[in-house]
Amino acid sequence: MKNRKFILNIIASFSIFFNYQLLFEQNLLTVFCDKYLILRIFLGVIFCFLLVFINKKVANKYFRILSIIFTLFLFIGSAYRFYGTITVPFYPRMLLFTIIQVVGYYHLILMILNYLYTLQNIDFLNNRFNWLKLTLTKHPLLAPFLILIIAWSIYYVAFYPIILSPDPSYQIRQALGERTKYSDYSIQIDPNVNITNHHPVVHTLLLGGFLRLGRSLINDNFGLFLYSLTQGIFMAFTLAYTIFYLHKKGMSSRYLVLMLLCYALVPMFPFYALNANKDVYYTLFIIWLMMLIFDVRYEKKVLSFKKSCLWLLILLLICLFRNNGIYLVLFLFPFIVVYNRVNISQVLFIFMSCISIFFGYKFILLPKLGITDTSPRERMSILFQQTARYVINHEDELSISDKKTIDKIIDYDVIKDKYNPVLADPIKNTYNKYATREDLKAYYQVWFKGLIKHPVTYIDATLNNTYGYFDVGSTSWYIYYKYEPIVTRGGLVDYHYNNLSFLRSFLVAYGGAFPVFPGIGLISNIGFNSWLIIAYALWLIKNRKHDYFALLCPLLISMLICVASPANTYFRYAMPFVFTSLFTIGTWILLKKKKN
Repeated sequence: MKNRKFILNIIASFSIFFNYQLLFEQNLLTVFCDKYLILRIFLGVIFCFLLVFINKKVANKYFRILSIIFTLFLFIGSAYRFYGTITVPFYPRMLLFTIIQVVGYYHLILMILNYLYTLQNIDFLNNRFNWLKLTLTKHPLLAPFLILIIAWSIYYVAFYPIILSPDPSYQIRQALGERTKYSDYSIQIDPNVNITNHHPVVHTLLLGGFLRLGRSLINDNFGLFLYSLTQGIFMAFTLAYTIFYLHKKGMSSRYLVLMLLCYALVPMFPFYALNANKDVYYTLFIIWLMMLIFDVRYEKKVLSFKKSCLWLLILLLICLFRNNGIYLVLFLFPFIVVYNRVNISQVLFIFMSCISIFFGYKFILLPKLGITDTSPRERMSILFQQTARYVINHEDELSISDKKTIDKIIDYDVIKDKYNPVLADPIKNTYNKYATREDLKAYYQVWFKGLIKHPVTYIDATLNNTYGYFDVGSTSWYIYYKYEPIVTRGGLVDYHYNNLSFLRSFLVAYGGAFPVFPGIGLISNIGFNSWLIIAYALWLIKNRKHDYFALLCPLLISMLICVASPANTYFRYAMPFVFTSLFTIGTWILLKKKKN
């Protein structure tokens, strides 16, 4: 038995440190000429012996199922990171190494899960931070709120007045009446109205309103600062309230201290407190929604009028601050209805009111104001990526008629030059806004023919554009920090950073290094947070707690939205299930305690 485990440890080490890409690009002989071979062997040996210390025998069916799922994610992720296709690992010369890789991943993940299970009752804080535990016990809302404000203040000093990225910069220009590229994406209802619903109108007007307020009081920078300050206060209050909420439910002070330390010290929280993207408010509203859902299921009380109004408000804000928020509400609706018999009439009223108000806003009010809706192309990222990959791989199978049909929707002549496997925008931006329904119908027919002929090509196109949302080995940018000059063009807005470049550089370096910190860095890893949700979902199934699936619905739906999104491993799309992870784990702990 011990020999078998040691062999599996060697295989796991081999899976992590072997250079598969070099084997694919050249041959086995050149692998041994790798200049990093000695380092790889050295690290592999150390890793192999480290695994001996975490090889605990606690494995159960639940852990084995999780290990299979996570191994699949890791395997798919590595295939697309290294080769850009799922087919290469199954080449004859690669097949043996693929089997070794999969076995190694499975063994490694299973060992880690077993090891973490043995540590679940250990107090990692020991007797440290007793003063903080006592403070949180006495002031479970005010104390974390003030601590977060103080901890994040250095970021506000360094990046005064705000961190702008391209999207909110264009939104501000729209709010001030300037024409932007988004006006060209769709056929305008009123050529004189330059605001569009490509980015939520409510958020665009909010940005513009704060800018005008600051301009009337002091200057543009002050208006932008008022926006970031308001948003930061709301974020600090929301995160502090998650601690307060779990405290009311009986959560241990140890875990509450860990939550607070993470909120205060993990750089993604203060960086996004200062960032003007719409996803920040959207994510915070989802946190509030999760607390409402858990409250209904955990306490099983009849909703009061006040709680019903809060439900309606939060659902509406989710719809108004992201265009795909309505999909979250629509998918959540049946789960809440089925598993909430105590409040069936209130729930029906809340959701029907939310959907009715939002559809009235979107299809009646906005057109009445001359505001153009978002382009149909935003829903077609997956299809366009699949078509582009088909053109690149199988162009000789397309007839002249097929090419003309595709060209009526997206610019056929630039597909090969613009195709990016992990970003749909270059192809999506060539969408013909004048395409008719007949043109789209013909395109769907050509698309479907391609699916029948070469389904693997379509699978490759989709997975290549989404694998990073489920692969812990995939990392990308995750914080905004650069100065964005778009908003200042033509002297429209007087926006500038202060002279504290050294402090900004220090904070940016810390933010950039954080994801690679051992263990704790996984908090900001998109794939890891996806794994947490999947593990939680399987635990609910295993323990027959199906009625709590509504709690995970916003997160699972957010994951599906990421799959349909135009960009791979795009952090702000994943914010709803990354920023909520600490609260989600807290509810999991509470349910386990309640079960026991």
